[in-house]
Amino acid sequence: MGKFGTGQAIRRTEDQRFITGDGRYTDDISLPDQAYLYVLRSPYAHGTITSLDVGEARKAAGVIAVYTAQDLTAAGIGDIVGAGMPPSSLTDARPALQQPPLARECVRYVGEPVAGIVADSLAAARDAAELIWFDVDEIDAMVMPADALRDTASPIHDSVPGNSYGILEYGDRDATDKAFADAAQTVDIDIINNRLAPTAMEARGCNISYDGSKLTVYQGCQGVHVLRDRIAHSINLEPAAIHVISPDVGGAFGLKFFLQCETIVAAHAAMDTGRPVKWIADRNESFLSDLHGRDHVSQASLALDDDGRMQAMRVSITANLGAYCSQAGPIIPWFGACMTTGCYDVEKCYVDIRMVVTNTVPVDAYRGAGRPEAAYLIERLMDKAAKQLGIAPDEMRRRNFIRPEQFPYKTPTGRVYDSGEYEKLMNAGLERADWSGFESRRADSTARGMLRGIGMSYYVEICSAMGGEDTHVRFEENGRVTVLMGTQSSGQGHETSFAQMVAAGLGIEMQQIDIVQGDTERVPTGEGTGGSRSMVIGGSSLYLSVEKVIEHGRKMAAEILEAAVVDVEFDDGIFRIAGTDRTA
Repeated sequence: MGKFGTGQAIRRTEDQRFITGDGRYTDDISLPDQAYLYVLRSPYAHGTITSLDVGEARKAAGVIAVYTAQDLTAAGIGDIVGAGMPPSSLTDARPALQQPPLARECVRYVGEPVAGIVADSLAAARDAAELIWFDVDEIDAMVMPADALRDTASPIHDSVPGNSYGILEYGDRDATDKAFADAAQTVDIDIINNRLAPTAMEARGCNISYDGSKLTVYQGCQGVHVLRDRIAHSINLEPAAIHVISPDVGGAFGLKFFLQCETIVAAHAAMDTGRPVKWIADRNESFLSDLHGRDHVSQASLALDDDGRMQAMRVSITANLGAYCSQAGPIIPWFGACMTTGCYDVEKCYVDIRMVVTNTVPVDAYRGAGRPEAAYLIERLMDKAAKQLGIAPDEMRRRNFIRPEQFPYKTPTGRVYDSGEYEKLMNAGLERADWSGFESRRADSTARGMLRGIGMSYYVEICSAMGGEDTHVRFEENGRVTVLMGTQSSGQGHETSFAQMVAAGLGIEMQQIDIVQGDTERVPTGEGTGGSRSMVIGGSSLYLSVEKVIEHGRKMAAEILEAAVVDVEFDDGIFRIAGTDRTA
């Protein structure tokens, strides 16, 4: 198109409301006669519940209801669905360690929800929580995987002996071991990927109402359809009886793709009391309860010849799952480990991944979902190998890149790369960074009493691996174009990007286009946003939808112009008979 087409650098259309304070987030939503949920959390990392007396809290001023695990079980509320063990030749299939919305019989991490207090005000709910008598018979807590795997460690789940949930593997162990035995050089490294808390700018929250037939859930998330289906599973409603609306989302990072305990407690409370129930985490709660990320400890080795060319790679990963299996928890280390060899031509590789249960917050996807861990590991190995062999870091990589003529390339972990010009891209990066001029810059810094460093990292990622995406392009009677997307923006600029695509394809102004997302009753289907899929899959689907619109318009124009469809061309929003000035 022209000015506002795809690829043009323009100001994001959604930013006006964000930077002027007109964004509408979950906490901005208030419903008539709403009540407030406060969650009592365990201060103990591990223990058997010996007392949970909520009698006084139920009688406190302003309190509407107090819920425990016993109440939820009696109402037929189920656990939160979690992921089980991915396919493996080393461990029998195991069901997921699903988390109850409120702790039953035992607490397994500090911050685990124990009771939900619903009151006319948040202050009243907090005050009532002080009246709950909660005590446990403490059990030794294991927060580090190495401690949890000791023979003397207390079991966190009776169904997981030794706290080892399972072992996964990639590659050929025997061939890899032989390559190491024959190697001229070996390089070893230990890597810790620290546990982290996502801490999005907007904390998690929800506001839920029930009218006797439909549950309406306002919750900032990464995919309303996925969230709806997970809620339905836990509270035993049909998905059609649940309406999920995601307002603006102030950061997500993987965290808001998943269902967590508080939403289920609030949903049950809304159905039980008949009043809307609002819950918004404070920052302390976020640190204690948001699904965490990373937490891998790895030992990795390279086998090389005397010229620094990789012969084999061996990796052992210990992945901390936390106290329960979250919705993608065990999948994350498995998903990332398949990318262990990175951009390099390695004939033999063996990776084993031990998943360990600990007394910590469950771990799930966070910004890259296992792939950054893999990239960090191989790139640290490459740097150490370069230093050990006296080879420049860029030359070390250059000697080991997969060459263009080797594509499609199948890695020893089973992934197929379709294309790549890794050396060409690295050379371009080195030139832009003036890599060769670094020593001069460092000497100048040293002369001024300052330190200067430089480093490089090269990675390839598997992206857009989750399902398909439907999009709908609709023309309204007022001349506007409505685009229904199943993806969900949390700050990425989808409203601008998708509108640019439609404007470029249809030859209309972006101001005529309305992007609709985050509403299960307006958008029929959707897989949400995660795994770098929104533009690749959602955008591709939108492109095809626009093409279908144009083809349909071409047929209509041919009928109006009394011409053959093949003679009708489309350009910049206008259908015309090729070679003439006749338009429709």
